[in-house]
Amino acid sequence: MSGIAQTVLAAVVTAVFAAIGAHPYNEFLLWVKTPGVVGILALQTLAACSVAAFFCRNRGVGGAGRLRTVAAAASAALLLAVITGLVCTRLNLFTGAPSAVNWMLAALTPIVFTIGAVLAMRLRRKRPEVYAKLATTDVEAV
Repeated sequence: MSGIAQTVLAAVVTAVFAAIGAHPYNEFLLWVKTPGVVGILALQTLAACSVAAFFCRNRGVGGAGRLRTVAAAASAALLLAVITGLVCTRLNLFTGAPSAVNWMLAALTPIVFTIGAVLAMRLRRKRPEVYAKLATTDVEAV
């Protein structure tokens, strides 16, 4: 079902861009892919923060020294945050779009993240058994 939804969404977005006469590369591809690039960078930053927090809380895990594991993860998080900031502040170099468009493209990541977090908290509160199964590797459990 999700594959069908993704296909329909892609077809609608493609049709809208074609209807307004958008350039296939300069406007369509770059504008559609830019939020994904920003989102991946943001997720990598959050993952590095999570690794640092994990090793801070779990001493002796991993075999390497705590300082080294935490320092590596914290350094990665800091550098990824800087890179994400640079990409967001210089989106015009990627898209060639006006600043208002670039601002909207960059704003999509925190908006989608917030919506996802709110939906996850709602699911955790209303259907905790389904929420608990999200972390399992058994796809059929969800």
